Amino acid sequence: MQPLSKAFRRYPTGTALLFGFILYGWGVASTLADDNSSTKIVREWDFGITEDVRRDGWPDDWTRRIGQDYPKFIPVAIHQNATSTQDLAEIESFRRLASQFYVGWQQGKWPWEVIPERVPLAIDQFLERSVLNPFLRVNMDGGMVEVASPVVNVDIHSVYFMSARILCDSPDYEASAKLRFLDAGGKTLFEMPTKSFSGKTGWKSVSTDSQYPFRDNLSAVQVVFLVQPKSLRAYRGEFAFDAVRVYKAPRLSLSVNKPLAVYKKGEDVIARCTASGMSSEQTNIELILTDHTGREVERKEKFFTPTESENPRFISKQEVAVKTLGKSNWEGRCEWPISGLEPGYYEISTKLAKGKSGVFELDEQFIVLPSDALRKPDARFGWTMSNRNNSLLESMETGLLIELFRLGQVGRVKLPIWYDAQDAKASKAVTERVDKIQLVGINCVGVISTPPQSIHKHFTRLIPGETGSVLEDSLLIQTFLEPVMQQLCIRVSDFQIGWDHETDVVSNPRLRPALNSIQNLARRYGQDTQIAASRNPLYIPPKETLIDRWQLYSTLPTTASEIEGQLKKDKSDTSSRDPWLSLTPLSASKYSLSVRVQDLVTRMIKIASGLGGTSTTGWISNPADPEVGLLDADGGPRELFLPFRSTAAALSGMRHIGTLPVPALGVNHLISNGEQARLIVWSDRARTAQLYLGERVTAKEERGRSVDIHTIDTPSGPEQRLDFDKWPIVIDGIDPRVARWRMGIAIEDSRLDPLVGQTQELKVRFANPFAEPVAGQVTVIAKSLLSEERRSSFELDGNSNGNISASLQLRPDANTASASIQLKFTIQGDKPISFVVDQEIQIGTSDFDFETRYEIDGDNRLKLIIDATNHQSTPLHFDCMLLIPNRPRERTQISGLKDRITKTIVLEDAASLIGETLWLRCEQISTNRVLNYRIEITP
Repeated sequence: MQPLSKAFRRYPTGTALLFGFILYGWGVASTLADDNSSTKIVREWDFGITEDVRRDGWPDDWTRRIGQDYPKFIPVAIHQNATSTQDLAEIESFRRLASQFYVGWQQGKWPWEVIPERVPLAIDQFLERSVLNPFLRVNMDGGMVEVASPVVNVDIHSVYFMSARILCDSPDYEASAKLRFLDAGGKTLFEMPTKSFSGKTGWKSVSTDSQYPFRDNLSAVQVVFLVQPKSLRAYRGEFAFDAVRVYKAPRLSLSVNKPLAVYKKGEDVIARCTASGMSSEQTNIELILTDHTGREVERKEKFFTPTESENPRFISKQEVAVKTLGKSNWEGRCEWPISGLEPGYYEISTKLAKGKSGVFELDEQFIVLPSDALRKPDARFGWTMSNRNNSLLESMETGLLIELFRLGQVGRVKLPIWYDAQDAKASKAVTERVDKIQLVGINCVGVISTPPQSIHKHFTRLIPGETGSVLEDSLLIQTFLEPVMQQLCIRVSDFQIGWDHETDVVSNPRLRPALNSIQNLARRYGQDTQIAASRNPLYIPPKETLIDRWQLYSTLPTTASEIEGQLKKDKSDTSSRDPWLSLTPLSASKYSLSVRVQDLVTRMIKIASGLGGTSTTGWISNPADPEVGLLDADGGPRELFLPFRSTAAALSGMRHIGTLPVPALGVNHLISNGEQARLIVWSDRARTAQLYLGERVTAKEERGRSVDIHTIDTPSGPEQRLDFDKWPIVIDGIDPRVARWRMGIAIEDSRLDPLVGQTQELKVRFANPFAEPVAGQVTVIAKSLLSEERRSSFELDGNSNGNISASLQLRPDANTASASIQLKFTIQGDKPISFVVDQEIQIGTSDFDFETRYEIDGDNRLKLIIDATNHQSTPLHFDCMLLIPNRPRERTQISGLKDRITKTIVLEDAASLIGETLWLRCEQISTNRVLNYRIEITP
């Protein structure tokens, strides 16, 4: 293994060192000058002479962790780059010579006129930076190593971060650093790690993030270096740490003037940025407003002003604590009123310089809702406010929580309901919260998980966060849960044992007595009460089970097709209730926002298909998880809040009934309640669709913004034209009759034989989806194929299928290829309906194939190649004519085609044909078949 010292450059000669030191002396003032940023270095270690006063090779006041996994025999010490006898002798010679020059310069004498008593500190510091470059080296020999710096006292009004350099020389270990935050008693509050490195690397710079939650008990920080094995094979390795800096920066706070950060269109958004912990005034800061795609909407430079008053419009626990504790540093505030925003998801961000270390950022999200009225909550879509959301449930008032659910169009919520029956305040809080939530039409599901902290001591097997450990003692369950069930069974009809991710709770046979107790309690105090539990869809439960309903949950994302399969499977099992399914969105760190939105909308539509029954519910587990992206830790909206809300509102009272067979619509889903219909569409690319959708059609994006729809008068009647892309839009006012008719139309045989002068039958299959009989006409329109339109009449009973034949004659010059035709339906009635359906047909025959291609050779000749294939045993004969713009026709014959043959037509002066279209016309001899192929010549 190469020693770490060889990773550094060779030290320079004595003359170069002396010249370098002179330049260093000239520039030392500017090098050490402050960069005038808001960030200050409060402590630093370069492992030089100032950090190793005792010269024992160990940095002063640093500590090392010793234990079974942290053996003391692993060498950890300060190492210098130049350690050979020759190196040290030459460096010592330079130290004496440089000392004479330095002291002589200070005293105004020539160097040979002075004899320094000691080496000046500036010279040793220069040698450290330019040659010796000391660093902390670790020679691994099994085990782990952790070393920690002295503690650095801090104030609560600023934020602190660290930077360092790490060098690695082993693939079996990984090295990292972290900043440890301590209270006044030395207890660790939290830690902020850096990136880890492994393998053979050069020096790598690492740092921690600067912003972290406000802690009023923060007292000190400490830098920690860690080297740990990646596997049991780890044995040898060398690592180095250097250039450690602890920085202090102002604490930024960014907020908006509504606690839920939800606004209606037309309301002003007021953003406020405060900064505390500054040693001097920061004059200005830049605020940037972006939308859900990251596109910049507006940018504003705002100036801080000192302030002591608290604006009651804003809620900031950090600022309240700062006011209470007092502060000595300057605090500034600025406000930015934002008006005229369209509905959507927005983010305000700001950056503050970290001096030479870059910048740190802060952001705040908010949404603007359309002015539409809220629709009735749909019980098919719910949120699981799991034990990971307890901080949100505890910190948010019930009124705000209900408003959050209402604004999000949440139809059901799962809440922890186990409280200490001896605590009257807790009992009242839980029951009142459930009552108030259900009073606004949102159904509550009580989750029986771990008991409250006050009765943990009675459960000897309890493991925090694990429901199964609680259920091992059925007697304790009966004792402590019965008062809760007695109060809540008259309020709640559904209870779930364990959280969504606890799929193995009910499969443990030791828990059966506790499950029996819970079920007996539910039956005793609520006759219609149902007990649910979570299971993996791959697990087949026993036929005899104490569970009324299953929550199907998997750690892997559930696709829309899997949801459809689960619904069909569970529907066939009449012994179980309608299932609950996982609706948790795709991970924010692995998928783009557009993909996550499309996937979420698709799965919500599948749940609304009605396959699983009316009580099927899709649950989003832990909506405040950053990877989920619905809520932030304070209950504010994230990027998927609006898509969930818009889709839930669109599906309210509706059922998915299928898709329209219209290629121009891309991905589309038709939802209806029988009288009204909506269409949800999106595409992987920008599209423009034009067709008749209804008389009064409107559309909105999933963010709530209106989409322009233009009505176009066509010979076939009015049609709507709209543009859309990867972001789903909801189209309202769809005519359900026309939409249902479109879904039942198809051409039975989509191939027409290229026969000239002969009538062929085009058979169209369609269905009447309504109870009343209908009559009307079908007109076939295809100007490039037919010499005239063909019209046929039909009559059809209610809820029945029909067929109609249209007699067609192809034009002699109709292209032998796939072609588009239009079927115009006119349905008679008090108010006739007309609409056009686009269909694809194929002009050609299955008896033989013609393929054409061309190439241009080096002599400027174009070779048109015809590959003819016969698919039957009878030989075929063709007379072919090539029509060339501004040139005589070329003629060739294909005789006795039995299997496959290639014909080539050579044309001179190929350059003059670029941009022209050649027309190859082949007549099958002794038949009326005429093949037409048009070949466009491109460069």
